[in-house]
Amino acid sequence: MADPAPQTDQSDSQTAKRRIRKRTGTTRERTGCVTCRRRRLNFECIREEPRPAVVGKSTNGDASANPSAADTNTTLLATSSSTVLTVPSSNWTAPVLSLDPIASWPGTAGEGSGPASRRLLLRYYLQTLSTLLTSTLENNCFASVFLPMATESPMLLNAIIAHSSSHLSLRDKSYEVLALQSRSNALSSLAASLASTERDPELDLSCCLVLCSMESILGDTSKWYNHLVGASQIIRATSGTMYNDEELSAEQLGSFFNTFEGQWLKRNFAYHDVLHTVTMNTRPLISGYYWQSEDESVADSYFGLASRIIYLISEISVLNADMAEAAALFATEASKSPSPSSSTTATSPTVFGDDEAKIFEDPEIQHVPRKDIPQPETNGRSQTRSDFSSRAQQLENELQEWTPPECQDIHLKAMAETYRSAALIHLYRVLRRHLPDLTPALDRKLATPVKSIVEAVEKMPVRCLPETTLLFPLFMAGGETNNADQIRIIRQRMLDIVNYRHFHNVEVALTVLDELWRLRAGNTTPGNGQKRVDWIDVLARRRWRLALT
Repeated sequence: MADPAPQTDQSDSQTAKRRIRKRTGTTRERTGCVTCRRRRLNFECIREEPRPAVVGKSTNGDASANPSAADTNTTLLATSSSTVLTVPSSNWTAPVLSLDPIASWPGTAGEGSGPASRRLLLRYYLQTLSTLLTSTLENNCFASVFLPMATESPMLLNAIIAHSSSHLSLRDKSYEVLALQSRSNALSSLAASLASTERDPELDLSCCLVLCSMESILGDTSKWYNHLVGASQIIRATSGTMYNDEELSAEQLGSFFNTFEGQWLKRNFAYHDVLHTVTMNTRPLISGYYWQSEDESVADSYFGLASRIIYLISEISVLNADMAEAAALFATEASKSPSPSSSTTATSPTVFGDDEAKIFEDPEIQHVPRKDIPQPETNGRSQTRSDFSSRAQQLENELQEWTPPECQDIHLKAMAETYRSAALIHLYRVLRRHLPDLTPALDRKLATPVKSIVEAVEKMPVRCLPETTLLFPLFMAGGETNNADQIRIIRQRMLDIVNYRHFHNVEVALTVLDELWRLRAGNTTPGNGQKRVDWIDVLARRRWRLALT
């Protein structure tokens, strides 16, 4: 029994010795490789400089197809040591549409009751059509603006139902009778509202814009313009500028349509108004940047991030109209006083000489004013050739220097870039029309934006949301290219939009381009000899008003 005691004393002494054992001093090493330090290696680490932490940004969702894209689209954060921090990257991907099958909408072709059909058509608009129309889900005003307003207005509700049934009729012919009935109800409601003394301008404007969109998607080539003109008259009547053709600014309309809904209505109208000036070769129904917003980084349902570009397109159309009016006035005055001296000295205000042609060809040379040539007065001010030149140069510089606002959706940014390129095409076409001496130089300039549009569209995935408004840049690029590969890409993308979204104005635009490409391949234009055919000639022959919205 005496043995355990000595063992306990021995154990306590060993424990005490372990506790009082001193450790040698160490110095904390903050440099070098952390792996080498932990393994206590005696040789010098040959690693490179300490690596920073990597925080990934959203890419186009195809990082596996393009590994270098992930490296170039990253933000590097410096760290206090050589340790590499693992930071999860963004998993954001662009939404892709999935269209509901027709079978999921039973009874809307006339089998159910009237109220049931209206409810189903309204649900189709909310779940399907409004998504097909918008370029962004975060600001889908087709649903967030029109539907709440429709709860206050049977007229607007009838217009939305007509729009919904009309689109369904494009997918299934059995809905055509229902679509005709719905459109008749919508037009009757609008006529009654316009004839009433108790009118709400925002509701009337909303109805006109819904019907304008409906007619253009149906592939109509005239009725959509009537609704657009009606919308412009509602805006002018509300703002007190019915008989005034001057520009409207955001300040002038500050007390009108200043609600969230009203701001969207102005942007909606501006989009249709500006693009119609391109195909109809005219000035806007309402000029000015009246839809300007304080925060242009918020994507619009129609033109996304390209609000400023839409305004510049309208300014190009105004320049086009001013040059045409100056040329017509000059021709009229020249015909009234035909004299040998005037015929040899007079010069058209829209025809540049050789020296000015060289100026346009060389971007490094500034435009030289030509004050020696008197010009006729247009719109109360003297339009000189130097004025046209400086305006065109200013528009070109602003378009070339413009960059889209920061946005997570890279496809929205790509769409804005295509609109910028399309605006440049519009500008060069206007100059080529009025300044034929500059055709070779302008044709060389046109090749760059055409190529940019084709490359951007080719990279955008099929059925992405911004695809809904690609018709304008696709059409502008298609009208200026003779390259077989570019024509194939443009044609295929337009067919994809027609077959999936069932927007028949895209089909009408493709019909115009197909005829244009065929005539150019034959190198002849009926009635014009060997003149280079343009899509303006095709539209004039068919007497079409083409909607590119």
